[in-house]
Formats: sequence, C-alpha cells, structure tokens
Amino acid sequence: MGMEPLDKILSRIDLTNSSKNTTDTKTDIFDDEIIQCNICDGSRWLLSEERNPEPCSCQEKLWRTTTETRIKKYSEIGSLSNVTFNDVRVGGYEEFSEPVSFRNAYHEATGFAHDPKGWLVISGPSGGGKTLLAAAITNFLISNKRAVRYVLSSNLIDQLRSSFDNESDEHFSTLFSQFLDAPVLVLDDLGHQSDTPWANEKLDQVLTNRFNKRLPTVITTSVPRDELDNRTLTRFSDPYFSKYIHIKQGRKKTQLEETGISPRLLSKMTLKNFNSRGAYGTSVAAKRTLKEALDVAKSFAEQPSGWLYLHGPTGVGKTHLSVGIADICLKTDVDVIFRFVPDLLDQLRKTYDPKSISGFDQTFDRIRNCEVLILDDLGAEVTTSWVEEKLFQIIVHRHNEMLSTVITSRIDLSDYDSKSINISTRFAEPIVSRLRDAHVVTERYMHAPDFRYRGSKNNNSR
Repeated sequence: MGMEPLDKILSRIDLTNSSKNTTDTKTDIFDDEIIQCNICDGSRWLLSEERNPEPCSCQEKLWRTTTETRIKKYSEIGSLSNVTFNDVRVGGYEEFSEPVSFRNAYHEATGFAHDPKGWLVISGPSGGGKTLLAAAITNFLISNKRAVRYVLSSNLIDQLRSSFDNESDEHFSTLFSQFLDAPVLVLDDLGHQSDTPWANEKLDQVLTNRFNKRLPTVITTSVPRDELDNRTLTRFSDPYFSKYIHIKQGRKKTQLEETGISPRLLSKMTLKNFNSRGAYGTSVAAKRTLKEALDVAKSFAEQPSGWLYLHGPTGVGKTHLSVGIADICLKTDVDVIFRFVPDLLDQLRKTYDPKSISGFDQTFDRIRNCEVLILDDLGAEVTTSWVEEKLFQIIVHRHNEMLSTVITSRIDLSDYDSKSINISTRFAEPIVSRLRDAHVVTERYMHAPDFRYRGSKNNNSR
C-alpha cells in the first residue's frame, strides 16, 4: 500500500485535534499505551521505495499533540531538549578537547543535522562536548520535523532488559524494533553500558541491523579506536558510509604534583644547566653526542611533536634532559606527565582493584592520553605479564594516536637483544618495532663518562 508523506499525516492529525471537543482530555497529551501495529511492527515508521523514513498510519492513534511535540516525545531527548548548535561553544572546552579537532567535529555534526545520511561517529575524551553535539543534532532534526531517537547506550540496555524481564515478548520486540529501525538513531556514550554478553549481543544487533539497512545513525564514544572490537571498527571505518571523527584531548594545565617530578629535581635538572661538555675525560666524539641530544631536547620542548628516544649507558644525562623537557612543558602550560617506568608499573598495579576499576581506569587513561608523556628508564623494570601488557597498551595507543612521547633507556635499538630488556619477547619485539619507526621517533645516542663519578677533576653540573 502507498504511504503518505510525514507532513501530510501530521497536519491531518493536527487538523483533527483542533476541531475536536475541548473536553477530550487526550488532545494535548501523549498516549503512553503501547499500540502493536502489524504494518510497521511497532517501529512507528516505514521506509519508502526511495528509502526515506515515513510515518506509519498507526501514529494517528498514538499521537494527539502538535507535530514537534510528538516528534520530541518520540525522540526521548529529555533534559537535553534545549541544547542547540548555538549553545555549543566552539573552542570553549579547551581543558577537555583540543579546539581544532572539536571544530571539525562541530562542522561534521551540523552537516549531518542538515542532511542525515550514513553514520557519524564522534569519539573523544569525557567532557569534550560529544553529548552536546549529539543533542544538538537531535534537536535540530526535531525542529525540522524529522523523526529521530536519542538514547544513552546504558539506558538502551536498561530499557531492553526491563521489558525483557517484566513484560511480554511482544513488548520487548516492539521496543527493540524502535531502536533497530528508527529513522535516525543517536546512540550516545557507546562503551559505557554494562559489559555482559547479553548487553553486547543486543547492541551488536542494533548496529548490525542499522548498518545493513544503511539507516542514518550518530554514535558517540570515549572508547579509544584501538580498543574497539573488529566488527565495530570495521563499520566505523567504512569509507563509503561512515565518518569517524576524533576529538583530541584538550590542553589541561598540569599541576606540579601531577607530573611525578619533585620541585627539587625540577630546579636541579634544567636544559639551561645541562653540561654538554660532559665530565672530565669526555672525548670530542662523546661531547658531540651530548650536544646533539641537548639540541633535539630543546627543539622537542619548544614544540612537542612525535617521539624522542634518548638512549645510552647510565649517568650520561638522559634523565636530566627528560626532566628539563618537562620543566619547559610546565612553563608553557603543556600537559606533561613524567614517570620512572618501574614506579609507573607499581602505580598501575596498586590502583588496580577487580571489584572497582574506576581508580585504575582514571590513572591508566591519564597516562595514555596526556599531551606529553615522559617514560624514564624503559627496560629497567621487573614485570609480570599483566604489567607488561599495560605498558604495551600505553605505547601502542600513543604511537597509533601520534601523541608526543619521550622515552629514555639503556637499550641500543641498533643492537637490540631481547635479553637486554626485562620484558617478554611477546611484548618486547612490538615495542622495539615502534621505537624504530623513523617516521615517528627521533633517536639520539648519548655516550660519555658517568656524570656521577666523583673521582673526576671537573665537577661541573650536567
């Protein structure tokens, strides 16, 4: 049978409502009764031959208010109903989101709102404005009389579980179909729902159905791209149907105590007082390695970009240069964290609690996503398989996301031997492979007598 356009059905309902007796108490309210329709199977919408969403005739029985009110009720946007694109401050969330990447996400969100096609996936840190963009898209569509369904992923699972446990199968199927086949679905905060096989299965069914039917969908998530399962990542990365937009971590002014460096160490080890002439007896060739390391450290500190790998024997000044870089970052409001690798792994181990992983997650996420991470003395740690995996995840994530990183080590990558690093081959080899990536990593070898040797005739500072 033919389907009438949305505006015609809605205007006809409005006309009917305006002429009804004012004693009818249902003219201005939404009838919450679930009406099972054999035409649309409870989804309230049908796809025309042109694959445009059009309302089912059952809406006449279900909705008896103005057009926008009906669509707003259907959307379940709730407390976010007043959020518009004008309310979203582009560049106003710098503490949480980097302005350029947020501006790009804003542009893509407005484009989708004007022409909802395909999938728009917005990823980024918590507090970065993803939900505001999702709500603004929803409300823009509502204001233009476009049917859209907004739902938090956690609420979607809760609603389905509630209807599955307490109601008939018919009620569950009706509710589920509204997420499966909504003309436009805005799924907010994917990845923060309960992680159970049943919940994951239902979410996968929603995503699979909408992807296969090519239904317009907006998804926000704070789950890093490299932690997505393969099925989800494949859909998010489809170049012909999906747009994946990442909002980068904002620049947070780091407090000194957060860096992991004591004030005394910070004042003692600066780039200005690093002695590139070396200790007594340093050869000309060795002095050259110190000077080259100092120069590259200064360049990195002035404009953090890529990775810097400083390696050499104990006492040549690797830690001094890395602390000096952190000092410059702090003075220029760059979010920097410094960690002696064995201490970092101890910190992760202590914050992990199987009963409540919120503390660990916060610490782990902070280390993974800070603007500049300095890892001192990689390879000196004594590890377990669990902490090895966490260290591996940190390095892989920062390499994939091109996050500025400084690593010091005694490991010579040109003469690498798995026995020279206290990490199992399973993780050591892929870590070393990334450190050898010349497109990302600047490597400097430092060779000189130990600065700490007290028998020298020259007691200059490093």
